[in-house]
Amino acid sequence: PYRILPEKSDAYSFSEFKKGMRKLFKWPRNRQKELREVLTLGENATQHFITEMQNRDNTLPNIQQHPGFKDKAWEGQKTPYFDMLELMEFYPLDKKEEGK
Repeated sequence: PYRILPEKSDAYSFSEFKKGMRKLFKWPRNRQKELREVLTLGENATQHFITEMQNRDNTLPNIQQHPGFKDKAWEGQKTPYFDMLELMEFYPLDKKEEGK
């Protein structure tokens, strides 16, 4: 669950979530879909894909207070990237937000 109220900015605030979506929107569409699939294939496949994407200057969004997500995609058994990829289908960023 994500907080919509702007009380504080942390890993569970919607503003941080939108920052992550902005970064993923910059990825090619086919790589966004591939990330969604790779996340279901396990840690080794995910790590291989992340390394490949980093070599192409496409890094995962940094999640405030959870820097491990950027390098591994998973922390424990949690990842925010499924939610981001899913919501990108229904929550297009407006032109002001795209440049942020």
